[in-house]
Amino acid sequence: MEPRDRRPWWITSRAADDPKRRERDARVRSLDERIGECVAQALASGELQRSTAWGRPLPDDGYFDAPPELRLAFKVLQNAGHVPAEVELMQELQRWRDRLAALAADGAEARALRERIAERELLIRLRVERLGRTLSL
Repeated sequence: MEPRDRRPWWITSRAADDPKRRERDARVRSLDERIGECVAQALASGELQRSTAWGRPLPDDGYFDAPPELRLAFKVLQNAGHVPAEVELMQELQRWRDRLAALAADGAEARALRERIAERELLIRLRVERLGRTLSL
């Protein structure tokens, strides 16, 4: 019995022998090396240490909170200055919660606002659940 090939399923022996594939892999490796050189130069010159973010964790922009299948789409929207409708709804919900905190707890306006908040929370949950099921924006 022959030993099982340990390479990942997406790499076939034919793909590994393909000259175009080898050329692309070489370009990717050289790009990785160039990136490494640039980072090493910035580190050696002290440029990175002068950054205001040096030594601090990266900001949590919610990237890893999104489903993996939708992260790229969300990132493209974010870079374009747009947010999904669900995020807009969540932002509006937070504004309502802030407003509710400033109101008297037993007032009619506070009661009405609590009802709107509950309805909005339900709407958001339903939309996020649908988004998780359909994986479409």
